[in-house]
Amino acid sequence: MRKFALCLVAGVFAASSAQLVSADVICPDQTPKVYEVVPGTAGPSIPDNSPAGASLSIVVPEDDPACPLIWDLNVDVLIRHTWQGDLTLRLTHVDSGTSVVLMDRPGRTTSGFGFSNDNLGNPATGARFIFDDEAAAVYDTGSPGAPVNNPTGLWRPENSLSAYDQLAKAGTWTLSVTDSAGGDTGRIEAFSLHFINKVPEPATLGLLAIGSLALIRRRR
Repeated sequence: MRKFALCLVAGVFAASSAQLVSADVICPDQTPKVYEVVPGTAGPSIPDNSPAGASLSIVVPEDDPACPLIWDLNVDVLIRHTWQGDLTLRLTHVDSGTSVVLMDRPGRTTSGFGFSNDNLGNPATGARFIFDDEAAAVYDTGSPGAPVNNPTGLWRPENSLSAYDQLAKAGTWTLSVTDSAGGDTGRIEAFSLHFINKVPEPATLGLLAIGSLALIRRRR
């Protein structure tokens, strides 16, 4: 009878804790999962002033069974191009159809051509331009540190990557880059996905502990 009571408590606790925080939050491996493709100078060319654009895809396998869902996603790119303000970058999770605009012609307002500076990331060193929802600013007009040639480091995307939260990591992810003005060309040299496994906030852990104690006392 005692064994049955303990099993019952465990079962109820599991159901109760799911209301507070998904079991997926407690990931046994907190190391970020990184998937990338780095074609370098053999990367796809971005056609000049063409809506067709260029694309590069990553197929993420189902290799993280303990944490199959997305909690936080950062994206980094290395794009060689002679006019940043021509470029629009979009990330699409093909399997779900969810799409996010990462950058939309930086430096351009209602008219004009945007920033005339070169590249996103630094082709000479391989340092990347990183899209992160927690970054201080979007790379655009009025942002500190913009515009410069070869910008690197953390920048907020045009639209939030939180659109992917709680979707499956696995599937095909496509980076699309279009050039919307004539006279400059480039190519995609690298593209990476960084899936960051989160842990519960201390307050959430406290709630889980209190909930488990209450359930055990009630069964006594």
